[in-house]
Amino acid sequence: MQGVLAKPPPAAGDDQPFFFAAPPTGFSPLQASDADLATYGFPPRPPQSDRSYANWAQVVANAKYRIANPVAKKTGIVHGPAVRASLSAGAGVGNTTEAEYNWSGVDEVYASPFFAANPNGGSGGYVVGGYQMPTLGYDNCSGYGSYYASMWVGMDGSPNAPAGNEDVLQAGFEAGACPGGYYAWYEWYTVGCNLNASSAAYPCVEYNVNLPLTAGDYTYVTVTYNPTSPHGAAFLSNQTTGQYISVSFSQPSGSPGSAFAGYSAEWIVERPTNLSTGSLFDLANYIGSWSIGGLNYLGSFPAYMQFPSYATPGYDPAGTFDIFNMVCTQTTWDPNSQCSTEQYISLAYYWSYYQQPPSGYNTESIYFTVTGVAAKQ
Repeated sequence: MQGVLAKPPPAAGDDQPFFFAAPPTGFSPLQASDADLATYGFPPRPPQSDRSYANWAQVVANAKYRIANPVAKKTGIVHGPAVRASLSAGAGVGNTTEAEYNWSGVDEVYASPFFAANPNGGSGGYVVGGYQMPTLGYDNCSGYGSYYASMWVGMDGSPNAPAGNEDVLQAGFEAGACPGGYYAWYEWYTVGCNLNASSAAYPCVEYNVNLPLTAGDYTYVTVTYNPTSPHGAAFLSNQTTGQYISVSFSQPSGSPGSAFAGYSAEWIVERPTNLSTGSLFDLANYIGSWSIGGLNYLGSFPAYMQFPSYATPGYDPAGTFDIFNMVCTQTTWDPNSQCSTEQYISLAYYWSYYQQPPSGYNTESIYFTVTGVAAKQ
């Protein structure tokens, strides 16, 4: 799945992204061969008999305009593994319900490296998801730093997976305040990477890419692991405008940390880490587009959400689901009131194929709501 180099290589020691070339005029991903889909960076095609095929077909049909001059820029943001605060027994959804300092969402964990292979055939594992870009509420920009809500899908990094699963191959979307704005990004976090923005040795790297995004846009992302180099790939699409970018990349060169394991996959909203300080950013005060029981939700929109292990009955060998609820402790989350006791700031709700969602909501969807201290802003 070799990408096409769309620009000269960056400076020595930097990670080199490869952007997939634009397909020829008249190209139809619905009619294309699997080899051509890989050549032009489109998501892997499920079998037509699979119930995820209709979602895939809608996504690739909406991806009409490949960004003409794709650019990747290193940022001062890092997305790492979950940092556990506490663990509790299942609460009616998922196998466990957990409190994490930086993650809100769902993971899927296996006893074997399920995501190192593609259960639908092909060369590697992949994870898909969709988000609607949220509106951001009030955040105090007078000396309190930046606020970010990072929405992404990825593989590895779950605290519930076997040891050696702490790198994170991921891609998604950012909603930021102070400064504000939305952008798409990809990253391959590796254990042991350097949280020092001035050091080029084993850097932690998030790259943003120039995919235009605004509040309300529907987005879609596929992250793929390939056994051959470059091992990572991301398809990032603005389904509202029809624009998309596809990029392949490898782990940070020379990193001493873990390699891809493939035991877990995640669908997450995150408080990312500040590369300069090594501390977590405050979570942006996002306002979602749905309301259930009076709570505003940001979520993966149902038409594009698909857990790959459910793509064909029988492919789930022993998967378990875990729900992450983000917490804050002793932080200036709300500039007017410190979070002096541990409390939730972001909750995740998930309805699977085997559960009945509220009226008007499809299955296999995740919704995130800001709660607790954040709701005061």
